Amino acid sequence: MERFELTWSDVESSTILQVRFTCNETRTGKLVVRFKASSDVYIYDDVPINKVFQFMVSSSPGSFFAKEIKNSYKYTKL
Repeated sequence: MERFELTWSDVESSTILQVRFTCNETRTGKLVVRFKASSDVYIYDDVPINKVFQFMVSSSPGSFFAKEIKNSYKYTKL
């Protein structure tokens, strides 16, 4: 798999405004999340591409993020 990039995309969520994702042949990458209430931006490292796809198609992206991503991956607040 070559490099994959999801440019800033809006998310239908009450807590998350937008996300961005970039990965390469490792099939893991950086998930960048911008939150609605604070406009804070966090970068989550080494997130698998399949986890990002599950998040994006989830019926409740905010809940999926809280359960599956938020405390499962190393992150940096910008």
